[in-house]
Amino acid sequence: EVHRLGLSLFLDASQGAGKIRINMNEDGVDYLVRVGDKPKDIEELKKMPLMDLHMDDVPVITLADVADVFYTDNSAATYTNVNGSTGCMLTIQKQTGYSTGEVSDLLGVRFKELMEQEEGLTIITLMDQGIFIDLVMDSIINNVLFGGLLAIVVLIVFLKDLRPTLVVACSIPVSLVTAIVCMYFSGVTLNVISLSGLALGIGMLVDSSIVVIENIYRLRNEGYSMRDAAIEGAREVGGAIVASTLTTVCVFLPIVFTEGITRQLFVDMGLTIAYSLMASLIIALTVVPAMSSKILTKTKSAQDSKFFTAFINGYGKLLSLSLKAKSLVIILAVALLVISIAAAWTRGTAFMSDMDSTQLTVTVNLSEEATLEDTAELTNQVVERILEIEDVQHVGAMLSSTSMSSFTGGGGSTNSTTIYVVAYEDKTMTNEEIAAIIRSKTEDLDAEIAIQTSSMDMSALGGSGISVQVRGRDVDTLQSVAKELAAIVESVE
Repeated sequence: EVHRLGLSLFLDASQGAGKIRINMNEDGVDYLVRVGDKPKDIEELKKMPLMDLHMDDVPVITLADVADVFYTDNSAATYTNVNGSTGCMLTIQKQTGYSTGEVSDLLGVRFKELMEQEEGLTIITLMDQGIFIDLVMDSIINNVLFGGLLAIVVLIVFLKDLRPTLVVACSIPVSLVTAIVCMYFSGVTLNVISLSGLALGIGMLVDSSIVVIENIYRLRNEGYSMRDAAIEGAREVGGAIVASTLTTVCVFLPIVFTEGITRQLFVDMGLTIAYSLMASLIIALTVVPAMSSKILTKTKSAQDSKFFTAFINGYGKLLSLSLKAKSLVIILAVALLVISIAAAWTRGTAFMSDMDSTQLTVTVNLSEEATLEDTAELTNQVVERILEIEDVQHVGAMLSSTSMSSFTGGGGSTNSTTIYVVAYEDKTMTNEEIAAIIRSKTEDLDAEIAIQTSSMDMSALGGSGISVQVRGRDVDTLQSVAKELAAIVESVE
């Protein structure tokens, strides 16, 4: 049928998907196609049916009937450099619903097994997103642990009694576990955003419990029995802590009703904070009084503490002076507000801050007229100079468009390469210092070299700039429009 129409057809099906180019009068049209599962061998590809009329006297037309099918080596059209030698670069992506850190760890184990099985095989990990996930998770968990510990220390300093401190300390893990159970039943997973919510809420978890235990402690000093002090102490402040907790929850809860990227990113944090605060409120009104009715057998007067007495006396004098100079206090408060706004404005904002790790990314861009050989030669020089840096362990370079061209079936650009730099775990320099050395070593080269000190791919969450996407069916038109848009963006000051 194709020959009858007088057309020439090119089919690339090596990846199980590719493109069909129809050439007519020197104008070609590309169509992205999916051809099913990847063929097991070349014979299966030859037998792929193109037309079947389901007639006994008309045979099935296969791909081998209309085309020569053979394997070809296109390695000359690609570029890869691993530690100064040629190699094969793999990009592995996890399936949706699986843990990045867990997949990364399992891949590391599998790589070791492969290297033990195959003599001469060396597998080097140039970029591992699981490292960043582990860094973030460890940081958040440490914040939760240290936050809870510091809250307990502050209670001991001010209450001067281990028993009420123990009551409040028990409310922290109970509240956290309750919040995690609520997260489970509402489909919120333990991820960076939700754990950040727990870290934010860890300091607020003890607020309600402290108010309740302090009031119960005060009533015990006034002569109430343990049972009566627990009941009356919780009842007196019940309305106040309920109102206080609900006002905080109302700040985060509206995030649940947002749409778009805001909902995807922050709904877990909003729900987690709401769960933890509501759990702490319930614990403060139930568990804290119950434990107090059994533990607070003896109490100490706050006035027995010289530190507390001095603190109260000093605060009283300061409060008296503030009331005498009300205008000065208001002026100072307004001035502090203005200074804070000015400092925040000049400080700048960032969606996600960079993290210092063992990974850097270097992008090398040559002129549009540069050939693959020119790009490869210059990139090899960059790789050699980076390997001279003491703290650098591995370097891997590849064409910047290689990963995308494998999906689109195109050849991609040949004037841009991406270099992945892996430093030693016990490096003596920061990523910024390593980047500065790379810039100084490559400043004489005729290329534009950009360095990203954090290889964590946060583009899905929002980068440091604006991303413009152009979509359509015709690849040539897309490229033309994209170049026009790039020119417009470059003209913006």
